[in-house]
Amino acid sequence: MAGPHVFVLIGDCLRAANATTETLPFLSDRPKLDFTRCFSPGTWTRPSHASLYSQRTPVEHGVTRRGDALDASQAVLPERARDAGYRTALFSENPTFSTGTGFHHSIEFVDDSIHRKPFLSSFSPDAYVDSVGTDAALTLLREVARRPNKVVNLANLAYGFATQLSDPDPTAYPHHGERVFAHLRTFAERYDDAPLFCLANLLDTHNPHHAPPAVGADALGQSVSPDERRALRAANDDRLYMLDDAALPAETRAFFDSWDAVFERREEIYDAQIRYFDHLVEQWIDRLERCVLDDSLIVVTGDHGQLFGEEGQLGHQVSLHPHGIHVPLYVFPPVSWERDVNVTTPVSWVGLSRALGGVVDGSVAGTEAFVEAVEAESRTDGRVVVAVDGPTWNVAELRGRYDDEAVDSVCVRKVGFVESDEMVVYESEWGESEIRERMYELRDGSRSLRDETVDSTPDDRYVEWLRAGGERDVAAETSERLQQLGYL
Repeated sequence: MAGPHVFVLIGDCLRAANATTETLPFLSDRPKLDFTRCFSPGTWTRPSHASLYSQRTPVEHGVTRRGDALDASQAVLPERARDAGYRTALFSENPTFSTGTGFHHSIEFVDDSIHRKPFLSSFSPDAYVDSVGTDAALTLLREVARRPNKVVNLANLAYGFATQLSDPDPTAYPHHGERVFAHLRTFAERYDDAPLFCLANLLDTHNPHHAPPAVGADALGQSVSPDERRALRAANDDRLYMLDDAALPAETRAFFDSWDAVFERREEIYDAQIRYFDHLVEQWIDRLERCVLDDSLIVVTGDHGQLFGEEGQLGHQVSLHPHGIHVPLYVFPPVSWERDVNVTTPVSWVGLSRALGGVVDGSVAGTEAFVEAVEAESRTDGRVVVAVDGPTWNVAELRGRYDDEAVDSVCVRKVGFVESDEMVVYESEWGESEIRERMYELRDGSRSLRDETVDSTPDDRYVEWLRAGGERDVAAETSERLQQLGYL
């Protein structure tokens, strides 16, 4: 075998502040390489995953907004794995990490849209149609007819149509991590004759945070009534809080007397979702064949964090607060490697990607070499670089609903530099030339403002990017899945 199997398990929206021995008891207890100060390159799925693929920062790869997609030349990491003889695969129910956003490049087996597919298959209906109707059905049937595995694909197709036409409880737990892991396990058992390089995005730690999965809720002693779920869901529009300074919806006030109380409860439910994610990883590892497990490098991480009112921000939009970008990074190496190492140096997904590239091509072998690669390759001019380019929301729609000044406050480009216990952030509103500098002290997973300068100038390589931000027309993505996840 050219190298160990590589499995990258990504808890979407999994922040380090809530990755504790209580929420992640299985992962916390296992010997591992624990990078305690890992920062995601961006504040949401697409730019972070693009950095994982391209081995570049968001400033460099440019996949930062809802309308952007990865192109084939940017799929550096999966291409390195494929060229080294690995069988590459992707598993996802997340529409922002899928064929539709360019993450299929250099991936041999793409199993996306898993929320519509109970059975393992590389055929995803969502890649061909975006609505339900006679024309869509005929299109999909033609696609199924020309492909192998017709029975499986027809079964998935029937399930997908039934799901689309059903009327599910909007307060029910909406994610399908157990199915994602089932598909991943089936694939690993079926194709382990070659080294595997598998990427899996799990939405189980993602919002909406109003309906905890039963396993996670029971483990943390939680009980959320249907009425409370509806009250939390009514207050789940982050824009009301960030852009409108709105009062709590009437349905929410029956349970909560302030936004802070809502955020506290949502964070508790978020913890239950993390606990469920830990349960899913444990089940998957326990069921993985021993011969595969012993010769595998398993990465468990988050692609960004989540804010619950910190600095007036919610969700994962435009803040570079540590709770939005500080993520866990656990690496469980093959049995032949040293397996209990704690790394406190600031690192990023860029360094992780480049180290994984070394693993698959054989230039990085063993714990010491892997840690050195992650640390060295995470830094640009000695610093970890993070960036954000405006909100994930439909800005044209925001302009019609909210005050322009409030919208301008989130239509910004920011680039941050993390070094030791400090963070410097430069930001510029879209279409403006003025650049503001803020210097923060990092402590206990949070930050405090130390200094602020107007009309500052960072290194030349970042000035052009900061000043190039501006509004551009992007076709609104209106699928129910994206709406449910908060991407509007």
